[in-house]
Amino acid sequence: MNFPLPLAVALTVLFAITGAYSLVRWASLVSARSVRGGDPLTELFHLVMSVAMVAMTWAWSGSLGDRVQIIVFTGFGVYFLWRLGIAGRTGVRSGHGRIELGYHVLMAAAMVWMVAGMPVLMGTSSGGAAHAGHSGSAGMASMPDMPGMPMSTAAMSGTPMSAGATPAWAVGLSVLLSAALLGAAVMWGVRVLRHATHEPVPAVTLVPAAAEPTATTRTAPTQAGAPGSAPPAAGAQARRLLGARGSAGCHLLMSLGMAAMLLAML
Repeated sequence: MNFPLPLAVALTVLFAITGAYSLVRWASLVSARSVRGGDPLTELFHLVMSVAMVAMTWAWSGSLGDRVQIIVFTGFGVYFLWRLGIAGRTGVRSGHGRIELGYHVLMAAAMVWMVAGMPVLMGTSSGGAAHAGHSGSAGMASMPDMPGMPMSTAAMSGTPMSAGATPAWAVGLSVLLSAALLGAAVMWGVRVLRHATHEPVPAVTLVPAAAEPTATTRTAPTQAGAPGSAPPAAGAQARRLLGARGSAGCHLLMSLGMAAMLLAML
C-alpha cells in the first residue's frame, strides 16, 4: 500500500509518539512504579500496534509478517474480550473499565481488518491501480496481434476490466470502523479536557496547629527532599503525564491515526 508522502510522514510521527509513550508507560508498570489505571499487557498491545502501523505505512511487512500480525492482534482481541466478559459478570475493574476494554477490542479488530483486508481494499487505491495498469500494459505489449479479435477500449489502454472494483461490503466495513474510531476519538478528547480541568493538587504536608512557627521556620527556605516539603515538580509532572490524561491523549492519537489509515485505503 503506497500512501502519499505527507500522510506517511504524519502517520509515522503520530505512531512514533504513541509507541514511545506506551513503552515508557509499560516500563513504569512492569517496574511497579506509581502508575494507576494501567495494565502492562494493554500497554504492550499499544506498543506493538504502533510499530505495526508504522511498518504498514511504509509497506515493510511481507506475507509472513501479515500472517503474524493477524495472529497477534486476534490474540489481543480475544484477551480483551475475555476481560470484558469478566468485567461484565463481576463488575471488577483491572486497570480499565468496560468502555476502555470495548475500545481495545475495536482497535484489535480494526488492525486485523487492515492487514487481512488490504488486498481487497487495494483494488481502488492509487497504488493498486497503477500496478494493475503497468502489468496490463506489459501484457498487451507482449500479446501478438490476432486478426479478427475485437479489442475493447479498456483492453487497448491496459486497464483491467474486472480487477480494481472493491466490494461494497469491504468499503462499508472500513467506513464503519473509521466512524467508530472517530467516535472514540471524540470520547478520548472529552476525557483529555475533563482530566485537564480536574488536575490533582500536589499533596503538601501541613504544619501542626500546636507548633508555633519560629524565626527560623519563617525565614529559612524549604529544601527539596526535606521532611514536610512538597514533592518535586518534575516527579509530579511525570506521574501526571503517565496518568489518566496522558493515556486518554495516547488513545486519541491512535484513534485518529487508525481512522486516517482506513480511509486512505479506500
